[in-house]
This record gives sequence, C-alpha cells and structure tokens, in this order.
Amino acid sequence: MQTSHNFTLDLGRCFFAFCVVFVHLGPADASSDAVGRAFNMLSVPFFITLALYFFIHRLRTFTHKGKHVRSSLKGLRFDRICVPYAAWTLIYISMRFIKHGLQDQPFIPDWLHLLFFGGAGVHLYFLPFLMLCQTWVLGFFLIFQPCLKWRAAGLIFLISAAGFGLLGMSRAYLMFESALHDSLLYAGLAAVVHWRMGRGQVRWPESLCYYLTVIVLAAGPAFEILPPWMEGGQKALAGFGVTMLLLSLPSIRRLPASVVAVVTSTYGIYLSHHALIETVEVAASRLGLSLVPYSLASRTFIALLTCLVCALTVIFIRKNKPLRYLLLGENGELRDKPAVLANGGP
Repeated sequence: MQTSHNFTLDLGRCFFAFCVVFVHLGPADASSDAVGRAFNMLSVPFFITLALYFFIHRLRTFTHKGKHVRSSLKGLRFDRICVPYAAWTLIYISMRFIKHGLQDQPFIPDWLHLLFFGGAGVHLYFLPFLMLCQTWVLGFFLIFQPCLKWRAAGLIFLISAAGFGLLGMSRAYLMFESALHDSLLYAGLAAVVHWRMGRGQVRWPESLCYYLTVIVLAAGPAFEILPPWMEGGQKALAGFGVTMLLLSLPSIRRLPASVVAVVTSTYGIYLSHHALIETVEVAASRLGLSLVPYSLASRTFIALLTCLVCALTVIFIRKNKPLRYLLLGENGELRDKPAVLANGGP
C-alpha cells in the first residue's frame, strides 16, 4: 500500500476551492451563471465524498492496526471540523451584525440555523452536513464491533444522526432539505469509493466512465437539461465520479515548497473566502461602486484573486500555532490528514 503524500488530490482540491469561490460571486450574466451551475454540481459534493473516503479509511486503518475502538475514536480528529466551525461561525455572525448595522437593516437571527446548521455563512453548511455523514459512518461502524458497549454507542450515534437530519429537514435549511436521504447516499458512495480503491489500480476504461459521468452531471445544470429522474441524488453521484476520477489519476509526489504551501491551503480558502467577498462588497457599496453583474471573465479573475489572497492569509495564519488550530484545525502538520493514499486502498 502506498502511503506517501499525493499532491494530485491537493491540486484537485485547489481547483474545486476556486469553483466554490466562483459560485459564491454573484449575481452574474447568463454565461457565467451556466458555468457556476456546473461548478456547483461538482465542487462541494467532491469535498464531502473525498473527506468521507479518508474518514472511512482512517476507521479501517486503526482497526487493522489492532487498536482498541476507543483509540480509533480519539484519532478521528473531529476537532478539525468542530473548532474551525465554531470560530468561523462566530466571525461570520459578527460580520452580519456589522453589515446590517452599516446598511441600517434589522437583523433577526435564526440561532438554530446560525449555530448548528451553517447559517452564519453561505458556505458553512458543508461542515455540519459532513459531520452528519460522518456520524452515520461511525454509527454503522460501531454497530458491527464485537463489544456490546460500542454497539450501544453506535446505536446512539445513528439515532443522533437521524434526529439531527430530521431537524434540519423540518426547517428546510440549505443542504438539509432532504438530509437523511442525501447524507446516507454520500456515506454509501464514499464506502463504495473506499471498497473500489482497495481492489487495486483503476484502469483507463473505468476512468473514462467516471469522466463521462462527471461531464454529463456538470452539463445537466449548466444547460438546464438534467432529466427529472436524475434530480434526486445527482450531487452525491457527481461527488463520487469526481473523487474516483481524481483517485485514478497518476500521483504527483513532489512539488516546490511554495506551491505546496498554496495547494494545501484549500480548507482555509473554503472557510475564509466569504469573509473577504463580504468585506469587498460592503466596501464597494459604501463607496458607491457596483461589482455586479459579473461577466465570465471578471468573475473568473475575482475568484482567482480571492483564492490567492485567502491562500496567503492561510500561510500567515499557519505561522501562529493557536490561530492555526482555532481557524484551520491544524496542529502543526503539513495538512491534517489520515494516511493519504495514491491510487490504492488499505
């Protein structure tokens, strides 16, 4: 099994971080909107599926090493999600109060949405939804452990996941409109990715199938031609296709240190980009300038510039250990990760 760092995945993450920033810039003209819809279909589903794939791999790796389940749970690093989520939620709530104050608009918060379902930022829903998916995976994993108390813990995790998903569905929060179905589908497809990568190298005919899947699912919303029967789990399927495609590509083992610093900053770009966009848009509004509607060229340029500024900000944050942990969930490594695979599995 290959366990050295695979920068192909980091480059993929970097591209899809750009896609997320692109989607969050708007309103835009028709051509730019079409590209944005395609990016929206692929970007966040890819991040969810890849994160779940590594989450499952970490669970299996700890088990195969003969560690007790308790040790496995300690090594899952849920704080990598929870700590930055809490910090950025506080930041974005503060920005909302300031923005509404500057614009003389009332701010009537839905605290349940803001605190627990990612409502503080247009992009933060990703983290509680990912936690929901991981809770399903962990619950099913523990249910099949030999120890009775861990089976009971697994049942508690499953009940908690169901309750959290139902609560989000009852409020129709973004990404939680069909949370139970979608989260189970993401978890199941990530398990398929893990199973497939454990069977050996992906050959080109299979890679071609994933490539065509990604093209079809991206073209559907871009040209608004997606058939009704595909409207249920198309995003989860898109995440599956992109993840399998990237995992099947040749592994890049070395990059210049300066490039590594940028391409491993995608988590920070995802978390921080909306703060930069909001700041620029509020400043432009106060100055009487209008940045919208974006053309395809201007939207691409602003998205690239935003990614670069956020990446430089992440590099700066990493120089301060407390900030690095609080805002990025990192505790000193290149990029917190399970054993990163190239083209194989455990």
